[in-house]
Amino acid sequence: MPFESKSQNRLFRAKEAKGELPKGTSDRWAKHTKKPIKDLPEKKAFPAASEAEIDIFVKAAMDRYAELGFPEPIAKELFKAQMTKIAGDLGFPLPGDTRETVIVKRAVATLVDKGMPRKQAEAVILNLNLQAAAIEKRARVKAKITNLIKNANKKV
Repeated sequence: MPFESKSQNRLFRAKEAKGELPKGTSDRWAKHTKKPIKDLPEKKAFPAASEAEIDIFVKAAMDRYAELGFPEPIAKELFKAQMTKIAGDLGFPLPGDTRETVIVKRAVATLVDKGMPRKQAEAVILNLNLQAAAIEKRARVKAKITNLIKNANKKV
C-alpha cells in the first residue's frame, strides 16, 4: 500500500516506534509510494460533497431534530447554528466578518489544525500581532485584537 500523505507517513512511523505496527511496515509502504514522501500533500484531500450528498445530510439532520421533538423552524435554526459554528472553527469567513477577523480566524484555525489547543492558538496569534505592532500602539492593538478574537468566537 502506498502512503497518501505526509501525516499518514508520520503516523505509521510513530506507531512503529511504539510497537503498534511491525518493524519495517512504514519502509515497505514508502517503497510502494510512487511520489517521494516530500512531494506528498500534508493531508489527504477529500473530494467535495455533491449537492445530493449535502441534501441527504441535511435531511438526516432535520429528521434527527424531529425525532428529538423540535419543531421544524427551531430545528432549522439549531442546524444553521451548528453549521455556522463548524464553519467558524474551520476558519471560513462568515457574513459580516471584517478582513481582520477572517485573517485572525484562519490563523487560529490553522494552528488548531496543527494540534494546538484553541485558547493557546488565540494567545499565539495575539502575541505575534503584538510583537509586530509598534510599542506606542501596543495597548490599542491589543484591545483591537482581543475584540476581534472575542467577536470571531461570538459569531461562531
